[in-house]
Amino acid sequence: MVNLNKRAFLYYEEVSLWYLRYIGWLLGGKIPVHCRIYWTNGNKRYITELTDGEPTSPEQVIGKGEGYTIQIREVDVIKGIPLEGCNIDLLIEKAKMYANCDKGTLCTEERDWYYEPQGYGGPMYDRPTSNTYVSWLLTKTCKNMPPKPKGAVGWDVVPKFPGKKLD
Repeated sequence: MVNLNKRAFLYYEEVSLWYLRYIGWLLGGKIPVHCRIYWTNGNKRYITELTDGEPTSPEQVIGKGEGYTIQIREVDVIKGIPLEGCNIDLLIEKAKMYANCDKGTLCTEERDWYYEPQGYGGPMYDRPTSNTYVSWLLTKTCKNMPPKPKGAVGWDVVPKFPGKKLD
């Protein structure tokens, strides 16, 4: 049975910075988009996304990578298309794992790369984007993966997470 108090939504919009729009058009023939996930949990509404700066309040940061943060924050309005079969509790858990730094950060050469989060921060920013983050989350938490949004650069990238070298 579907819990109507817990629903997820995929939202994306065209990027607004002119140079990113131009680069996206040159590389892929499309204006790039920035993806986010919204969800409801009871009467509360939330959003998660990957951003390239500090959020307005530190308690919103749930993880850090090289040059970006992962954040969850409460919002007033839900946007996007409904996602069918998305496990909200698992979505929150996986979102908190993506760029988690509980074990510190590994910004040195003394690291390897893994396909699952290791607790040392998220993937390098030169590969993943918010689109990569959203796609990874949906792959891990939804029964029915939505189609790739037009212009979602990085959607098909499989992120690799920093971890200690195993010698």
